[in-house]
Amino acid sequence: MPGNVDQLRLVQQALARYAALIGSGTSNSIQPQEQQTEGQAPQQKENQHAEDVAHSSNNDQAFVSDASVSSATLDSIASLDKTALLALEEAIMLLPEEERVDYCRAKAEVPLIVQRESNPVWFLKFEKFNTWNAAKRLAYYWQERCNRFKERAFLPMN
Repeated sequence: MPGNVDQLRLVQQALARYAALIGSGTSNSIQPQEQQTEGQAPQQKENQHAEDVAHSSNNDQAFVSDASVSSATLDSIASLDKTALLALEEAIMLLPEEERVDYCRAKAEVPLIVQRESNPVWFLKFEKFNTWNAAKRLAYYWQERCNRFKERAFLPMN
C-alpha cells in the first residue's frame, strides 16, 4: 500500500508540473487585455473592443507573416510536447511492470517503430494530454500487439 501512495504522489507531481507549464504558456497572451478592461465602464469596454477588432483586422497580415511570432509559438509547442512526453514516460514507469514490460521492450529494441507506429504524442492528444490515461493506453497497445503477433510484434506493420 505505501508503494501505491508514493506512485500516486509522483504522478500528481508530474501532472502539476505539466499543468503549470501549460498555464504559464497560454495565460500570458490573455491577461494584459483583460487587465486593461477590468476598471472600465461597460461603454468604454465596448469601445475598446471595437478598437481592438479594427486594429487586429488591419494588422492580421503583419501578425501572420511575422516570423518571430510563429517561431516562438512553434518553440513553445515543441517545449510543451517535450514536457508532456517526459510526464508520459514518468507515468509509464509508474505502471505495474506486467503492464509496461512490452512497451519498454519495444522502446529498447525498436524505437523507430515505436515512434512511427505508436507515436506517444498521438496517445497524449487522444487522451487530451492526460498523461496517466495515455500511459495506460500506450502500454495496453503494446501489450495487445505482443499478445496477438508474438515476436512479429516488433516488426513494421506495413
